[in-house]
Amino acid sequence: LDADATQIDISCQKGGLESITVTDDGTGIHPRDLPLACTRFATSKLVNVEDLKSIRTFGFRGEALASASMVARVAITSRVRPRPRRNTNTANNNATT
Repeated sequence: LDADATQIDISCQKGGLESITVTDDGTGIHPRDLPLACTRFATSKLVNVEDLKSIRTFGFRGEALASASMVARVAITSRVRPRPRRNTNTANNNATT
């Protein structure tokens, strides 16, 4: 879920056993960050050591997605506004493609 989202939609098929789809209207994940989205301990918030002083949020997206990708096939489709093109990354047992 994107921190800037104002609407979140969740859809389950067969009680979540077949699929769980989460959609939000947030700002999106940049294409260069998608391959890291399901990697443990990864963050796009830090580029250099000085960035540690300016962290404003403490989200857990990386850990939640890494955990989910260990037990399920995870596909993330994201579009960074205002770009029209969507990008997709998939992970299964923490191996990304």
